[in-house]
Amino acid sequence: MRPEHSARGFSLLEALVATVVLALAGLACLEWLQQLQSGARRVEASRQAAWAQMHALALVDTLDLVTNPEGERQEGRLHLRWKASLAAAPQAMRVHQEAVGPWEMRLYEVVVKVQDAAWSSGPVEFTSHQLRAQRTRAFTMPEP
Repeated sequence: MRPEHSARGFSLLEALVATVVLALAGLACLEWLQQLQSGARRVEASRQAAWAQMHALALVDTLDLVTNPEGERQEGRLHLRWKASLAAAPQAMRVHQEAVGPWEMRLYEVVVKVQDAAWSSGPVEFTSHQLRAQRTRAFTMPEP
C-alpha cells in the first residue's frame, strides 16, 4: 500500500504561476501610471501655453503697432517678441455720409512669440488680429 500524503500548501508550480501573474499585473499598473503621468505633463504644458498666450494677448493690446510694428519686451517672467503687418488696406472712418473723419482704421496681423523663463520647453507662437486707429488728417465738416 502507498502511504497517503496530505495536500497542504502550494506546490512549486502553483507558486511560480502566482508570481508570474502578480508580476504581469504589476507591470500593467506601472504602464498605466506612466501613461497618467505623461498625460498630466501634456495637460500642464497646455495650461502653461494658454496662460502665456492670454497674458501675451493682454500685452499686445497695449502695444502701439502703428509706430512699433516689430519689437521685443520683457514683462516679469515673460519675454514677448512680435511682428505686425497690415492684413488689409487702411479704411477711412466716415463720420457723416459726405464727411471723412480724421482717423484711418488699420487691421494688423500680429505674429507673437512668448517665452516664459520658468519653462524648459520652447516659446509659444500664435497669430492675432488687432485693429488700430491712426489720425491721418484734420477733421473738416462739409459745407452746407
